[in-house]
Amino acid sequence: MKRLSEFRFMLSAGIVVSFSVGSENFNDSVVAVVFSEKIFASEILPGGNYANTQQAKLDSPEYSKWFQDQRQTVLSSRIWSGLMKKYCRENKINANTEEIQSFNRSLTRQSKVMTVQLKSERDSLERKLSEKSISVQSRNGLKKDLEATNKSISFLMKLDSLKGTLDSSQNRKIDSATVASAEKWVVRFKFNKSLYEKYGGPVIFQQVGLEPIGAYKQLLQESERRGDFKILDSDLKNTFWEYYSMEHHVVSNNKDPFEKPFWEMGNR
Repeated sequence: MKRLSEFRFMLSAGIVVSFSVGSENFNDSVVAVVFSEKIFASEILPGGNYANTQQAKLDSPEYSKWFQDQRQTVLSSRIWSGLMKKYCRENKINANTEEIQSFNRSLTRQSKVMTVQLKSERDSLERKLSEKSISVQSRNGLKKDLEATNKSISFLMKLDSLKGTLDSSQNRKIDSATVASAEKWVVRFKFNKSLYEKYGGPVIFQQVGLEPIGAYKQLLQESERRGDFKILDSDLKNTFWEYYSMEHHVVSNNKDPFEKPFWEMGNR
């Protein structure tokens, strides 16, 4: 697999070292194995430009933590990608046409609702800015909020009108991308629902929605015992398992949180 030829690595002491893959200054070792596929240290480093931007903004300790968090995020994604594909294949989990269409209809509704809400927020910000009594600091903050709100409104409106300006070939590309995205969301929900039904356990709410973290942990433990994956780097291994052992705010478990797909919530 092709890897980046040069990296900038922040050591815990705060020293930045430049090196090239294959040089004696850097041991591009295998940090994990997922279904016999080796994952090298160089494969989980954040992108050079992004890392340089963060390095310029953060002090040494903050950047070091950010850097390690990024490595952990990429590694976790690689592990989960393999495990999820295997589980879905073995349990025949997929997204059918009706589910994909339902998801996309919901997305369209939510986009329209969000546009209305943002316009209301824009009007409120403009009213506040018209008040002569507000401080310079408050006015500057409101201007920034108004600018961000207008950008969001513009983006949603352009997105809504885009298909009317494109030719059939471009529309097909958008439709294909939309279907692929919807399929991933539907499969992810059904994967989580299946895990929860099998293992139970606590459920938490994350940015991507409900997460059956108790079931995740059990699947990971079983998969590791089977040898489906193995984390060879001790620091990465400890950090990986910390997330599944730490205390989280748990969603109320009075009823099955996966009883109904999230995109169908509120449908009449």
